[in-house]
Amino acid sequence: MSCIKDLLNDLCRDVEAELKPKATGFLTGWLVQNYLPQNWVFKTEQESVIFHVTKTGSATVKNGDLKTPDVIIEWDHDSLSTVLRTRSSAGISHPPRVSIRTSKGKAGYDQLRKRIGI
Repeated sequence: MSCIKDLLNDLCRDVEAELKPKATGFLTGWLVQNYLPQNWVFKTEQESVIFHVTKTGSATVKNGDLKTPDVIIEWDHDSLSTVLRTRSSAGISHPPRVSIRTSKGKAGYDQLRKRIGI
């Protein structure tokens, strides 16, 4: 069994590598920053973790929950940890419950869902 927080820390590095140059770039900065910051909550029966991306493209993870996240992804712990570890949902019999709460959350989810493996 894997800790969702640790697995999301790996995703932070990937997101930062992609977003930081775009968020601070001359031509892309204003466009990307319109969709930031974002807060996502990943929930399982064992954990609730906040994935936060700042306006400059920095990403952090911490335990907890939010009342007003941009996206909520709820899944059983084994499925979510498998998908985050392998970045693939192959072999997972059921999809997560995804609740997109904001338009910027939808844009972020559309960009990241494949990178996550969903």
